[in-house]
Amino acid sequence: MKANISYPRKNSLAGRYLARFINGEILDHRDADSITGSYRLAAVVHYLESAHHWSIFRYEQIEPTPDPIGRSAVFMRYMLTEEMISWAGELGQEWARDVLSLESKRIAEREAATSQSAEIKSGL
Repeated sequence: MKANISYPRKNSLAGRYLARFINGEILDHRDADSITGSYRLAAVVHYLESAHHWSIFRYEQIEPTPDPIGRSAVFMRYMLTEEMISWAGELGQEWARDVLSLESKRIAEREAATSQSAEIKSGL
């Protein structure tokens, strides 16, 4: 492990994915898309490794697709090892809580604004 890890901005894709890794989540590109609407998980993982010096474990997954000829898809899953999560310690856990709290707040604000816009348009 590298002693010079750093944390990305809390409201960035990198921050949001890293918070989930610190919480022990395993992510693939489908997860990333459903969480953030971004298919750029591999690029963000590379950024976390190169710019912030996190060691992110990856492994290949093979799953069948709905393709009628029976094709399988090969893709990567990403995670932090238990050792890395433990090494991040309470500081990392607190940082992850802050990131996910900020994310939840921003989602709630956006949903409230969207709901209010819909009410105004419908004349309520």
